[in-house]
Parts: sequence; C-alpha cells; structure tokens
Amino acid sequence: MIVSHDRGDGATAQGDAWRIGVAILPGAFGRCRFPIAPNDYLASTGRSTTMREGAMKYLCLIYDEEKKLGAMSKSESDAFMGEYYAFSEGIRKSGHYVAGEALQPIHTATTVRVRNGKMSATDGPFAETKEQLGGFYLINARDLNDAIQVASKIPSARLGSIEVRPIMVFDKP
Repeated sequence: MIVSHDRGDGATAQGDAWRIGVAILPGAFGRCRFPIAPNDYLASTGRSTTMREGAMKYLCLIYDEEKKLGAMSKSESDAFMGEYYAFSEGIRKSGHYVAGEALQPIHTATTVRVRNGKMSATDGPFAETKEQLGGFYLINARDLNDAIQVASKIPSARLGSIEVRPIMVFDKP
C-alpha cells in the first residue's frame, strides 16, 4: 500500500516508509541547528516557538498495549484522546513541541532486515512484546530532567511506558 503525506508546504513523501511509521523529521538528524538555520522546515513554520537557546531534542517513544486500548469503551477512549489533545496543546504552548504522530496498529507494520547483502521483509513489529510502539513526540528540552518531566505527562505513561532518548548530534565532516 502506498500512501502520501503532505507536510503542509506542498511537498509530499510517498512510500511504505510512512505506512510503517518511519518518518524523516527535518532537524532531527544532522548537526545541531542552534541558532536556527534559514532552511530549517520546523522552525520556519513556527512549530517550535520557544526554548531554542541551549535546548536539546529528545524523542519520546510511546509504548501501549493495543489490546488494552482496543478494550476501552467509547467514552473511555474519547476521554483518553482528549487528554492527548490537551497534552499536545500544552507542549506546543510551552515550546517543547517539535513534532509528534500516532502510528497505525502493529498489524500494518513491516520489519526490514538486511543480512549478508539480502533483504527480507516480514509482517509485524520488530519483536513480540506486551507493549507496542504507538507513536512519538519529538520535543525540545533544556536537559534530560526537563525531557522526563514532559514525558511523564504523556497520557500513555499511566498505561504503558515512554522511552526518552536524546537525539544524536553529528558535526558535518
């Protein structure tokens, strides 16, 4: 299945990479861009409005049990999603927000491996686990403690877990 994603500036990305939750986020890879480079897509669109100087980027990976979420009543599910909307709005206002997306259920995932020069693609997630990667937030934070405080407010922290990882910064060769 090929899907298209519009990032809001007329450009689109197509391919199975989007279907399995892989997205290349401008500013997430490469060398650190503080102060902001003029071609920084996220900064130029105003998606992150404060907390630039001295901030680091952290990826908050959201792990949930799809079965638990699927077992929620409509009112429970609506309330839970309402918490997510409120959380997202709060981190946008605070300047922590860089990007975030929910992922399709694990049955839509494909795992790709290359061994001895041969590629294999298998249906499903990387490993059989109780919790599955359900989405992410890419945030700006002053330090790890600030990132942990933000991650602790993600609604799924109460039902699953949130993995917080700093983004690797590479200097151009």
